[in-house]
Amino acid sequence: MGKEKGALFNFIDIRQATRNKYNGETIPETDIEKLKIVSKQEDVQTILLTADKDAKPIIELVKEGNRLQFSTPYFIDELIKWIRFNKKTAIKQGDGLYRAVTGNPSVPTWFGKLFMKLSINPEKETSQSCTC
Repeated sequence: MGKEKGALFNFIDIRQATRNKYNGETIPETDIEKLKIVSKQEDVQTILLTADKDAKPIIELVKEGNRLQFSTPYFIDELIKWIRFNKKTAIKQGDGLYRAVTGNPSVPTWFGKLFMKLSINPEKETSQSCTC
């Protein structure tokens, strides 16, 4: 018998991550408190950094990690294998990362794979990641 689904399981279908630059507005304290509360679930570990001085060293580490990953052809091949470029494939496969959650349009799989292979640039990935 498998592990029961957690309270957040049903939110998987509606999650979204984008590379939009943060607008710099102060996050309301009520939202910070909500983040603190939901992070206290079983099997969840969260480090909440709200000061620039605390976040900057982490951002630099993430950028360097991205640069190293995206400079490795094996990583890129593996990443492309796990991307689901359209809803039909995402539903059929039942795994991977559905590209629409990153704010990208659905495209035929062959086109998505070709486009990613030709457009991945390690320096671009490093400069755009974690724009806090």
